[in-house]
Amino acid sequence: MLSPKPGLQSGLFLLLTSLLMAPAIAHPAGPVFLGTNPVTVGKAPVPMGNIGSLGVDAVGNHYYADVVAGRVIEVAPSGTSTTIATGLSQPIITVDFLGDVFVADTGTGRVLKIAALPTRTTSVLASVTKVHALALDNGSNLFLLSGDQLVEIPVNGSPVPISTLPGASLLGMGPGADTNGHLYIVSAQSGGYSTELYTYSYSGGIGKFSGPLKNFLPNLAGAPLEGIFVDPQGDILTEANVAGHGKIVISSTSGYKQALVTASIPTVPMAEDAIGNLYYVNGPNLIKIQLGAVNFDSQYSRDGSGSVFPETEITLNFGRTPNVHWVISDEPTGGQFLEGDLSSGSGPLVDQSQLYFYFFPDPRTSGSTTGIVNITDLNNVTTLSIPLVATAIDGGYEAYYLPAPNLKAHPNFQPVTANSTTPAVVPTVLSRCSCGTFALDRETGVITRDGQQIVSGLLNVRGADVDGKGNLYVTQQGVTGVLRVAADGSSSRIATDIAYPNGSAMDGLGNLFVLDGDNIVRVAPDGSEVVFATPATNGGYAAPLSIAVDLFYNVYAGYATSPNATHGAILKFSAAGAHSLVPTDTKKPTGLAVYPCGALFFADAERGTLAVVPGNKLEKYIGFALTSPINLHCAEGGAISGEDAAIPGGQFTVSPITLLFQDVFNYDFGKVAVGGSRSITLSAVSVGANAGTRGPAGSATFYGTPDPNFTPNDTIFATALTEINLSFSPSAAGRYGPFEVQILDQNDGDAFVLNAIHLTGTGVSTHQQAALQ
Repeated sequence: MLSPKPGLQSGLFLLLTSLLMAPAIAHPAGPVFLGTNPVTVGKAPVPMGNIGSLGVDAVGNHYYADVVAGRVIEVAPSGTSTTIATGLSQPIITVDFLGDVFVADTGTGRVLKIAALPTRTTSVLASVTKVHALALDNGSNLFLLSGDQLVEIPVNGSPVPISTLPGASLLGMGPGADTNGHLYIVSAQSGGYSTELYTYSYSGGIGKFSGPLKNFLPNLAGAPLEGIFVDPQGDILTEANVAGHGKIVISSTSGYKQALVTASIPTVPMAEDAIGNLYYVNGPNLIKIQLGAVNFDSQYSRDGSGSVFPETEITLNFGRTPNVHWVISDEPTGGQFLEGDLSSGSGPLVDQSQLYFYFFPDPRTSGSTTGIVNITDLNNVTTLSIPLVATAIDGGYEAYYLPAPNLKAHPNFQPVTANSTTPAVVPTVLSRCSCGTFALDRETGVITRDGQQIVSGLLNVRGADVDGKGNLYVTQQGVTGVLRVAADGSSSRIATDIAYPNGSAMDGLGNLFVLDGDNIVRVAPDGSEVVFATPATNGGYAAPLSIAVDLFYNVYAGYATSPNATHGAILKFSAAGAHSLVPTDTKKPTGLAVYPCGALFFADAERGTLAVVPGNKLEKYIGFALTSPINLHCAEGGAISGEDAAIPGGQFTVSPITLLFQDVFNYDFGKVAVGGSRSITLSAVSVGANAGTRGPAGSATFYGTPDPNFTPNDTIFATALTEINLSFSPSAAGRYGPFEVQILDQNDGDAFVLNAIHLTGTGVSTHQQAALQ
């Protein structure tokens, strides 16, 4: 169970259980989701028959228990293998999202933890004999079977006997929900197997057993069972030895069953994460099937002309029980997912065993989005709902900033272009779903959805996020825990052991990261908590002040205290918790923003500045004269807003020059003496198109017909951060311009659309200039 905060550790990689169904005990007859087509995601480092168990972490490292050689092997996505434990006897493993590996060394009676961070270290958690099964929940509580006894090892705790279950042989986790965990225990009985569901609270205490579940396991004609999981749809995955051949079978309590894979040897090592991704070894390959929420990963959005970048097709497979018919008659919810045959006019589709889906992001938008495929059973009028998840990324862009303004004097700095005369809209509530517009009024403490109030009485809000299903999560400084307002309007408070939340941010998969003292706590959609980062794992950085999460599930945290330094720092964490230092000159980073704008923005309370970090050790001030900036938010295109009680109105906004769809920015240098010069520096900040290129590479080109009175009058190529000098040097009295500086932003989806800056000015003679003065 969840222990006091200093001992909180990492947990199982939970992705989207808020979108997933609670574990089913009874299934009406209907269609069964058989998952996506299998995809090879890696190579096993040893023969299939040597592998007793396996696991996968958040960034795609996979782990193998080699029972023949008595070792544990880690294989990176690149294929590099590393042995992380040796000298074991018949090891059994389970792995959390950080890559912590929990090992039952069955020959010695030891239970080990091989921690991933800050470096690989091995410790003995407990001594427990006769261990033959392991399971790890989302709160990092470890369950094991010691003979017939179910035992829990809570986080940083000692073994706790829960119950004796005669014949207990297998453990399998099901998706958690509403702060409760669900563990399935299979016991070998005379003539077959029996299964019970153990439901328990993540907050502690002994849970409840369901008693034997009727018609739960498939009829495998007496074949020995060797593994079990329950997927997010409530279907059962069993690993069985059928006549000397290993099989993975998916079944439902309605009686449906189908073999997903059959191997030539008696065992098929398998693992499943909480989103429902099934991993299994088949020959030399590690195979993945998505059985829960179907993730399309990242895809480019359409450009302004309406053309479409190449899309990803994902096939969903279904099985039909006898005498049951089903139909899909509508496209998925969310508006950005399409079923191929429905889109071509072939629907409604009845009893189609394969459906073909595509993700089409809205034009020129970026961010995480979700949808749901609803399959309707025509017999019982029940619905099978399958979540879809995707991330839209644009083609990258250049943000053009004028010289940094004094935000105390100009709190709303908005350059006006010919086509854009309205202020930039920067969201105050970050939403990951196509389910309305959410807004926070900090003055009244009210959050609205499409203009309708859904929560009031809020004070000192330090984070407001909406997950893919429309649930709102709010953290308030000085208010314990996290306020959760469900999509149906009901509210509850979760993570109540977080006494002083100082900020929060959500990733596109529904995990909320909350600042709590020196720690960052990850609150999963099912309400379970684990510590994501501490000074012990992040290199000694402490006192986090701000937090943000980008499109690619990287977490950024601004710290007040750095090891061996007198100033603060910003760290970037991967989804598995590995950290790196973001090169900046920050001293006190009290505000961070990165989603959905792409570039990282930060506010520094000690320097009083607002800056953008495009990457590659680059940094640009875009505002100054701040005192206590907090709660930064950014928008696609590079507009940034925040709060500062010391400036008029308490809020500030800085927008770049918005140049979209053949837009024009007009700049007049005013009156300049002949032979003199006046200039302004424009900063071009590049934001790349994907995780690999976002930031370091720029691609804007400036050019125009040469004019000796204006610069630039020759071609300029912008890199990640380029300072462009716009100047006017009149050679004679009179009006000059407009001189057009054309811009081709090759990062942008509109790569062949020219935008422009029109420069004008007036030359005056020396005596005219003196008269003006």
